[in-house]
Amino acid sequence: MSAGSAFNFTTTMPDDTNGGSYFVAVPIGPSGIGFLGDTGKFVTRGKKRISNFSDTGLLRASVAFAAGETNVTLCGYAPSAPYAFALAGGTNHLTYNATTHLFTLNVSPGNDGTATVAFSLAPIPSLQIKLLGAAELQISWSAAAVGYVLERATNLTPPVFWTQMPNTVNSISGQNVVTVTNADSTVYYRLKQ
Repeated sequence: MSAGSAFNFTTTMPDDTNGGSYFVAVPIGPSGIGFLGDTGKFVTRGKKRISNFSDTGLLRASVAFAAGETNVTLCGYAPSAPYAFALAGGTNHLTYNATTHLFTLNVSPGNDGTATVAFSLAPIPSLQIKLLGAAELQISWSAAAVGYVLERATNLTPPVFWTQMPNTVNSISGQNVVTVTNADSTVYYRLKQ
């Protein structure tokens, strides 16, 4: 529904004891995706199941599992088939119905009993790093990945401090390319949207 539109429905309750209707309404976030959550539960995005959620253009959801639970199916709405990947735990069997625009994804927990998944309508870019010399690197990623910035950190011990790379980004043959001279011996790089 578009913003400001009314949702009208009719429901019946025969004998005032059964029947009726149940609707789940969620906003379409910056990613263009509406995340419904675990539709096998009455409260599909309750904190006991979806322990953390954010949508900054890349939708992220953390899933909590009960003891012994090995699989949860998440559901959502997207105007086209989304891309999904696991940040923690595992995923498999992404389905998409082009008529209803609904997708499902099976999620399994990691060793800590949780999983974190990410969804996007565009492919998630990956970094390619090439050593050019003793202390010179070339870092590249697809130019189609709009809105991403290259960040670096010198260690991954919490709290991790990521800083945006000040280097110029050049566009060469459909790739964003950054050349790093005098590269430190231990540096971690990431793209952030």
